Formats: sequence, structure tokens, C-alpha cells
Amino acid sequence: MKKLVIVVILVLLCVAGWAGATYVVGKQAEQYYFDLLDQAGQLGFVTLTNQGFERGFLTSRAETLLEVKIPTAPQEEGNEQGGESSGKLTEETVRLIFEHSFHHGPLPYSRGPAGRYAFSPAMALVETRLTRFSPDQAGLENLLEKVPELRETIAIAKIHLNGTTDSLFEVPALQIQMDDGRFDWSGLIANTVYSPRNKTLAGTFAVQNVTLRTDDGGAMTWQGFSGEYDLREALPLLYVGTSRVVVGGMDMTVPDKASAPKTFRMQEMEFAADSRFDGRMMHIDQSMTFDGIEVGADTYGPLIVVMESKNLDGQVLSEFQKQLLDLYRQADTLDPDALAGRAIPLYVDLLTRLLAGNPEFNITRFHITAPKGEVDGTFRLKFAGVPQVTVNEPLELLQYLQYLDVAAEVTVDEGLVCAVMREKMAEQQIEQQLEAFAAQRFVVRDGGKLKSVVTFRRGDLQVNGRPLPVFQ
Repeated sequence: MKKLVIVVILVLLCVAGWAGATYVVGKQAEQYYFDLLDQAGQLGFVTLTNQGFERGFLTSRAETLLEVKIPTAPQEEGNEQGGESSGKLTEETVRLIFEHSFHHGPLPYSRGPAGRYAFSPAMALVETRLTRFSPDQAGLENLLEKVPELRETIAIAKIHLNGTTDSLFEVPALQIQMDDGRFDWSGLIANTVYSPRNKTLAGTFAVQNVTLRTDDGGAMTWQGFSGEYDLREALPLLYVGTSRVVVGGMDMTVPDKASAPKTFRMQEMEFAADSRFDGRMMHIDQSMTFDGIEVGADTYGPLIVVMESKNLDGQVLSEFQKQLLDLYRQADTLDPDALAGRAIPLYVDLLTRLLAGNPEFNITRFHITAPKGEVDGTFRLKFAGVPQVTVNEPLELLQYLQYLDVAAEVTVDEGLVCAVMREKMAEQQIEQQLEAFAAQRFVVRDGGKLKSVVTFRRGDLQVNGRPLPVFQ
């Protein structure tokens, strides 16, 4: 009997401890939510506002109003017959209401999409769904009625006890029947892991297959795109690491009443980047590979571009990111003219400060294949010995040309050049023109290829070793 009493007491203590921990952690989750609203709630033209918080023992609920100011077409002045545009953008405010369900830790549980979340230690599991638009957004409410699958869109964030957040965003597959066809989309899924302690951000995303078919025989099938990234914050708002995006292939059929349907095929495209920070400078390696596009019987591609950027002052980039963020936080409009007027001075200042670090930009490989031939080339642009100079107007940047070092080398198949020139002149004229270019040393003819090397150093421009005047 005594042992039973001890067991009961231990169980009660465990339950009391779990209940107490759930209350404390639930309170922390509530504070986390309101702190996040304070940090991100005001972005000028975007506003996040809490519309209520209902605290529960195992689960709490909250509503957030998202307001976005969107520029619309200029209003017309006068009557309908003689009205003229005022030239000024007007604004419309779109209001969306999101509902959040907070499942309290330390052992929260939520089925989530496909029941993929189970008991595990965390501060909270937060499910977010778009529930409705404000009453004045009748058009958007009608969209939810026509495409009810959008209501199943969900974002789930698992907030760990150490502050790390695992996030899942999922848009389900949907089908839209149109007056003249059908649109099918297999959905979107994105996973993100953010660690404020380690200042890291990693994730994957995939926009899945899209199909469009029209009643007149037209069709488009796109394999969507996907990507992954693994980044760390080297300086405030300056992230470095690796990223990769793959754009899937696309097939299109365009009906033609006068002949057979025309077909196009775009093959896969890949973008990759690898950036690093050495304590002062940021360096970026980038590449782009496009397998090609097929138009009828002709194939264009592959296209390969390999680039590198060196000596980008990290502190300057970090400060610029903060200035740009502050600009948008303070902006009360999305009018592009108003934003450009405030952003251009920031970009000019960024460029002048980056030039002082002697930056370089190189295309180490450029290659493209066309039906009539190939093009290969390299390009180098760097600045050296640039002093710290204040620039007040964009045109004053021309003074930096004396510190510019540029070199470009291009090799093109003659057959490709002739095919392009054939659209404008006769065959005999083409040969005469190529001979004239070679005589003036604009190009060098070498075994069926045309080559050219262009350099620009300290105001001196040369093409294949021949000096050319720049300013006359």
C-alpha cells in the first residue's frame, strides 16, 4: 500500500510539473508572438496587427490582420468621354486575416499536414491559416469560393526550446476550370530552419508541376522549380553560404489554324551560388546552366555562364542592407517613382564605397551553342587604386573610369555570324564585310572562327592590339 501511495504521489508530481511547464512555456509562446509583431509589424506599406489572443491551457488562438498598400492605375479626371489620367498612382489596401493555433510545449502535438508532427520537446507548434479577407475585399473572397483548396494552405512553425524554428509552408494541389480550358497545379512546399543562436538559415522549396490545357488544342506543361540553401549571417543582414535553384523543363503546344500546331520545349535550367566572408571582404561564385530550348527542328543551347565577384566590402554591404530595410520600413507607399527617388542615392553611395575596396567581376566562362555555330568568351572587370571619393550625382561616377581595367575575349563560329548577317545582306557582301573587319583588326579569322580581344585600361581602349580613341 505504501508503494502504491508513493507511485501515485510521483505521478501527481509529474502531472503537476508537466502542467506547470505547459503554462510557463505557453506564456513564453505568447510573448514570442507579440515580440515578433513588434519587430516585423511595421514595414511602411505592410502592417501586421493582432486582432485578439485567446489563451488556453494546451492550445491558444490568435488572429493577425495583414494590411498591404498596393499601387493602382492612375485615376482619370473629368467625365468618361473626355477624362484624362492624373498621372498619379492611387493606392488600395488589401486586408487579410490569419488565424494561429499555438499548441503549447514542452511536448506539443499537432497532426499537421499528413500527420507529420508528433510529440517532441518544443516551446510551441504554431499553425497558421488564411481564414478570410476583410469585408471590402469581395473579389478575393470570391477567389476562395472558386478555389476552395486555397483554404487548405498552411504554415507550421515548430519553435524549439533553444529558439531554433523549423517552418513548413504548404499549398495543396488545386484545379481551376476556366471558360476555355483547365489549369492544374500540384502545389508548393517549403521547409526552413532558422537558428538565432547560430545565426544560420537553411531550407528547401519546390513549386511542383503546372499544366494548362485550352479547348482549342493549346497546352503547356511545366515541371516547376525547386531549390535549397544553407546560409549563415556573417554580419547583420549579410548572409553567406550556398544556394541552388533548378527550373524544370517546359513543353508548349500553340495551335495554328493555318498549319500544324507549333511546339516549343524549354529544357532544365540551374542556378548555383557559393559565397564566403573572409572577415572583411565578401566573395561570390555563381554559375548558370541552361540545357537549351527547342523551337521546331532547331535547338538553341546549352548556355553556360560561370561568374565570380571578389573584394566586396562586407561592412558596406551590411550597412546598405540596413539602410534599404529602413527605407521600406519608413515608406508609406509602393509608388516606384517615390521609392526610386529615395533609393538611388543609397545605391550611388553603395557603389562608391564598394569601389574603394578594389572589387572585381569576372565571367570565367561563357558558352552558347546555336544551330549555326557556337560562341565562347571570357570577361574581366576590376578596379584598382580607387581613392575614397564622395559622389553626389550618378554622372560623377564617370571619374572612376581611370581606375577601370576591363578585358573581354570572344570566339564565334563564322557560320553563326554569316547566318545573322544573311538576314540583312547578300553572300558576297558578307564576305566583303568580314574581310574589311579583319583588315581593320576588329576581328581575327582563324580556321573558320572569328576572334576578338578587347581591353580597356586607364582610359586606353584596344581591340586586338589596335588602339582606338574613346573620347574625341
